[in-house]
Amino acid sequence: MCGTPGTADDACVTNTSVVGPVETLMQSHIRICQHCSLPYDWRRSPSACLKMTYCGSLCERGDLGFTIEGLLAERQVVRRDWRQLLAA
Repeated sequence: MCGTPGTADDACVTNTSVVGPVETLMQSHIRICQHCSLPYDWRRSPSACLKMTYCGSLCERGDLGFTIEGLLAERQVVRRDWRQLLAA
């Protein structure tokens, strides 16, 4: 029986050596969100630019007031009447 004091069970040693590194590997992918302080797996974060900081784009927007994707994709809409004024 595994875990019984005073017994040396090879299956237990093998099982422990396999589980230990896997748990350590899984914990290395877990981050704490800067906005909501919840743990998340950064590899699954929908935030494209700040995966290591925010658990999602809603937290990114909540903390910064904007998302990096939105900032990069933003287009300026200029009224036709104003185009001549801005061109000068």
